[in-house]
Amino acid sequence: MPIEIFRFPLNILVIVLWLAIIAMLYRNRTGNALARFMLSRGATWISLALMVVIGIALGLEREPSTTSWPVVVSIFYILSHLCFIVMRGWRNAKGIRWRFCFTHIGLLLALGAGFWGAPDREQLRMAVHGYPSNEAYTMKGELRPTPYPIELMGFRMMHTGDGTPTHYEAQIRVDGKDATLKVNHPYDRTPSEKIYLVSFGKEPTGETYAVVEIVHEPWQWISATGIIMLIAGAVLLFIQGPKRTENGRPPPAPPCEGGRGEHGTDAGSESRSKIYFDYAEQQGGKDREAGLKRRTNIPPPLRFVPLSSVAQRSAPLRGYRSTFSASSKDPLRPLT
Repeated sequence: MPIEIFRFPLNILVIVLWLAIIAMLYRNRTGNALARFMLSRGATWISLALMVVIGIALGLEREPSTTSWPVVVSIFYILSHLCFIVMRGWRNAKGIRWRFCFTHIGLLLALGAGFWGAPDREQLRMAVHGYPSNEAYTMKGELRPTPYPIELMGFRMMHTGDGTPTHYEAQIRVDGKDATLKVNHPYDRTPSEKIYLVSFGKEPTGETYAVVEIVHEPWQWISATGIIMLIAGAVLLFIQGPKRTENGRPPPAPPCEGGRGEHGTDAGSESRSKIYFDYAEQQGGKDREAGLKRRTNIPPPLRFVPLSSVAQRSAPLRGYRSTFSASSKDPLRPLT
């Protein structure tokens, strides 16, 4: 299935539907197995492994393809996992966790812009001559005229001693403005559109022409925003450092009001357990059962007194009668 069918505005509708489904699953996470898995530690390890595998696979390819189904499914899983993590940990009892938001939301925007914006990415090539022209072609060979003409004003090339070209650059005119194109040094026509110098050639008449590539990425500013947020989160993490207690664990939940009830339990033990569970959940802690076991006060076990101690305490009463006599006013009358 070609990704071009998900161009704007269809990709925006898919994003809204995707976020709505994730929010619904997260709201009902207690009774939903998929949501519990996406919030588990195992899901995090899977995401990290997929990122490593995708990075290595794309780095080893000469022409990496980011539109293959294994890559698309893997990135979609990573983005979904990030959304669940952000919904769970973007704030805690003290307020918004800015470092967490900068790093996780920044990564989500950087990856999401490249993933959801891929259908809107347009790549054109055209031969630029000494006269204005707007005839450009897609990578499939389809004619796609540009809304502006490009004209080649000059071309300069440097050679080695054996005639091998080592450096070349082209002077072009775009929208009435002159610009210089070099290899790996594009001209930024707009923040989302760049013009690259790809190669050059000569006509049968001996005239030199330049081949340029026009790349239009309307989602580039979203990706740049995510990268800036990632850098800001890393700086905050470096300045403030991780927040830990002396034993390396997260701080305990704040105490709740309520006195001692019967059986030695706190009157507010249930509410205190709920507070701790909410805190542990936001901190990426364990499940509800573990949180309840930590905070619920269990009554102490019964204390058994040794028989020897009972015998020692009852020794002074051995010389007295322990049965009640109706004729005697003193039930503990001494034996005669």
